[in-house]
Amino acid sequence: MKNYNAKFLAKANIAGNTKSKAIIIIIAIFVISVTLFTSYGTTLTSGVTEFKHDYKSLSVEITPFKKKLDESVINTIKDMDHVHNVFDYKNFLYEDFDICSIDSKKAPSNWSVYAYSLIGDEKRNVVAGKNLDESPTYSCIIPSMFCPYEDDLDSYKNVDIDPKSLIGKTFTISASDRFELLYNFKDEYGDISNEFYHVPPLKFNLKIVGVYYSPPTTYIGLDSIYISEATADDITKRELEAADIDLSSKTNPISIWWNNKKLRNHYIILDDYDSFPEVYNKVSDLGVDCTEVRDMEIYESIPIMASILSFSSVYLSAALIIICIIIIIQSNMDTIIKRKGELGLLKAIGYRNRDIFKFLFYEHLSLTIKGFLIGGVLSTATILTLNLVFSNKDDYGYLMYVVDWKLFAVLILLALITSIIIPLICQIFMLKKLNKIQPKDAMNSR
Repeated sequence: MKNYNAKFLAKANIAGNTKSKAIIIIIAIFVISVTLFTSYGTTLTSGVTEFKHDYKSLSVEITPFKKKLDESVINTIKDMDHVHNVFDYKNFLYEDFDICSIDSKKAPSNWSVYAYSLIGDEKRNVVAGKNLDESPTYSCIIPSMFCPYEDDLDSYKNVDIDPKSLIGKTFTISASDRFELLYNFKDEYGDISNEFYHVPPLKFNLKIVGVYYSPPTTYIGLDSIYISEATADDITKRELEAADIDLSSKTNPISIWWNNKKLRNHYIILDDYDSFPEVYNKVSDLGVDCTEVRDMEIYESIPIMASILSFSSVYLSAALIIICIIIIIQSNMDTIIKRKGELGLLKAIGYRNRDIFKFLFYEHLSLTIKGFLIGGVLSTATILTLNLVFSNKDDYGYLMYVVDWKLFAVLILLALITSIIIPLICQIFMLKKLNKIQPKDAMNSR
């Protein structure tokens, strides 16, 4: 049978197929489930996973306000389940710096950055250049979307700086207005308190050695750079020494804090984001002051939405495939039972089993392709619209909702292949019954 004849018979049979609309609707919903639901489920899950694995998300601060953080307490915490490590810090952790110049050339007056110190074994994913552990002190890495004038920025879309072009250049920075250090001390009643110490700012040179990936889920801004802990410690030390603080003094409260780990704040680094409640309760039971709110947060609805979309996509798609297969098989059964005489006549005039198989396959392939096109158009239009909406938001964080078109292309191809395979499987399943029809059945009315 020529393809033209097979398609002609298929079209003729579709007109009398009572299940054709059901097949088209089910396939359309299936395509929407595979493409639209899976796209957003995967996109949100990726964003949530990215967020949960960020070092800042895994860090929980503890302070010596309720209980001195001596070696025994720290070791007890380190031995707890889900605790990766515990690190103390004695630097500014993060500070607002003005950019005075770039490679000795005066920088625009509104350029500034937040310099964040890495903690312990923290690293950032570098997309270009070198990481800080491969570089000498007084190096820095800048974000993959860099905007040192963020305070004056209406939208991240107006950023016009290529971060990679700055690799190898040197920032001369100085703390905005004054250098600010938060330290802990023992007050006159023997209680631990803290306060800020302000120092007139010095100038420092930071060489840009790399560009780190800044995901939309990050809580830090587009003007945030990272420096090593050693660099942050040295900057802090130089600022204090410039303020005539003798760091070897045994009476100055800042010097005592600088040299005494028991007085410093510490960061607990978790091995799992979701283990926070368990670790928090255990640390609190020790009598240690533990920060209930972590440095990074994400709306609770986002992980829930990601789970719902991923779950519904998998199970809804599986259910729809099963339903579609059942309906197509039922449709084939109806064709064989109700049109047994017609199929027998086709065999009597020379049509072979494979010819009849072909036109029945074309019939259901035509229906599934129609469903695929309807579902594909609806999914594409929806994602195109939502991508435009989210990518035009001024908040950089909305980019986590933008679906990657490469991902969508893979999913739409998967949906197309499945739409072709479903009727083929059904036809193969019905092949045995088709073979039983004989030319003599042409005389049957049914």
